[in-house]
Amino acid sequence: MNQQSIKKQQLFSFLLVTAIVMVANILSSYVFTRIDLTEDKRFTLSSNTKELMKQLDDVVFFKIYLEGDLPPDFKKIAQRSGR
Repeated sequence: MNQQSIKKQQLFSFLLVTAIVMVANILSSYVFTRIDLTEDKRFTLSSNTKELMKQLDDVVFFKIYLEGDLPPDFKKIAQRSGR
């Protein structure tokens, strides 16, 4: 292969990868999903919780206090949250 055909092949590869990334970004804007890879599934909602939240009519706020005499599991969460 000569130098010019190598450059054309590299340009084509670059444009193809760029197009694939752009299409993937456009498609991902329509499909939103998250995967919980934590060991204890800390960020996964149960199906019952999802159903309950569908029935809510207003915004719900939570304030969680992680201080004082806590069970070991809650102490672990408090330490992870920086408290």
